[in-house]
Amino acid sequence: MTSIFAELTQLPRPTSEISSAGESWAVNQAPTAKGEKKPTDNSLWAMFRPAVSLGDGRHTPQNVSLTSFLLGIGLGVGFLWTWSALCAVVIPEETKPGFSQALLRLGPFLLFLSQFHYLEYLITSLYNPKALGFDTFTFTMDANYIYLKMMSIILIEFLVEAYFVPEIKMGRWNWLAGLTLMITGQAIRTLAMATTQRNFNHYVATEKDPDHVLVTHGIYR
Repeated sequence: MTSIFAELTQLPRPTSEISSAGESWAVNQAPTAKGEKKPTDNSLWAMFRPAVSLGDGRHTPQNVSLTSFLLGIGLGVGFLWTWSALCAVVIPEETKPGFSQALLRLGPFLLFLSQFHYLEYLITSLYNPKALGFDTFTFTMDANYIYLKMMSIILIEFLVEAYFVPEIKMGRWNWLAGLTLMITGQAIRTLAMATTQRNFNHYVATEKDPDHVLVTHGIYR
């Protein structure tokens, strides 16, 4: 028993500890041979360096949490922006349209874009978790940055039109019609994913999966 206790007392200390003089931190310092000095990283980054990488495209809880957090910000900002746009709809039509008023119409785009990406992951996790991956958010960047290019073109087109011809963005009824179509489209897609459940994923199949069945109920009736 005494020999076991002696061996335990000679085990290396935890990897992160402060020196007796309180001068510096030893971060992830491995035990070294007697008399050998191992350099320590005393930088501020070393003290707070995370154990995993963020934003590397891997399907990790950290990346999912960060992405959901950013989409939540987009949802909140988009909702407030959309509410301001709805209030602006009641402006009399004789009011001269301007760039700032036309810019309010961008709010629903941010709102429904954030909602779409979030619901893609959420609904898949609820009804088909085996097909879940980080690309389930559906905006994973590919080698050609197609998604980023597409969104950039959409934004540039909107800003150019809002600046030079803001009146085309100020139509009351066509704006409300577009808002209704976005709500209806998102509701139909979410209902379809919930109905197909394990028979739906985000990949194009070239061969029939043995577990795949034809859905003929619900919205597909």
